[in-house]
Amino acid sequence: MAVLVVTLTIAVTSFEENRVSREEFALASNWTGEGAMAAVTLIIAIGSAEMFNQARWQRVWAAEGAASFPPFSVCKPKTFTF
Repeated sequence: MAVLVVTLTIAVTSFEENRVSREEFALASNWTGEGAMAAVTLIIAIGSAEMFNQARWQRVWAAEGAASFPPFSVCKPKTFTF
């Protein structure tokens, strides 16, 4: 993995057309309303997905058996036995 990172870093920084001037960097790194809204949306999306995932696993591990799940449930307790 380290070899890949070093190789890509050298490949990206060795070409003149990949260089970013101070003006280009300053223009691209400004905070905007759209960027703030995207950050909030990303945080809400990741938080919601993680809460859904935890609720799903809590239901799997707390189940008394396959009968406590709906007939076409994706995660039946038998599926996740170790």
